[in-house]
Amino acid sequence: MAAVVPSVKSAAAGTKTSAVRDFLKDSPKKLLIGGKWVPAKSGKTFETINPATEEVLGLAAEGDKADVDEAVKAARRAFESGKWPKLSPHQRTRYLLRVAELIERHGDELAELITLENGKPISESILEVDRTAETFRYYAGWATKVYGETNPSDPAMFNYTLPR
Repeated sequence: MAAVVPSVKSAAAGTKTSAVRDFLKDSPKKLLIGGKWVPAKSGKTFETINPATEEVLGLAAEGDKADVDEAVKAARRAFESGKWPKLSPHQRTRYLLRVAELIERHGDELAELITLENGKPISESILEVDRTAETFRYYAGWATKVYGETNPSDPAMFNYTLPR
């Protein structure tokens, strides 16, 4: 295998969209914790490599136990006292549908990034993005329909719903 070529600039030059180029040039990537983009507490980063070209796509924050602990605490705070638990089911539906809409709007960029990062064919990445948007739509539909009852699914699975 050839040596890795550490060239974010070179990797970004081969992209199709300016949004992807701009995203790749903005490095290192940070961790999203408590609604803020932060570097890893250790300051460590790691290279993300394009497996097709062996070029460095960018640097990402290398989270460790301290970062995970902080993220879990922030998630717990948001779950217990943040905005989401106070939203009505209809508001939750709107948020999830908005996420699906944004995924679709930026689908070409997301698919290109997926392909660059893992080397799969762009057609598979496009399907992955489409399925992700559809998953958000599916669960958006359930936000107004879960009443604490168990809905039948696969008979081989144990499935239940807990009321809040």
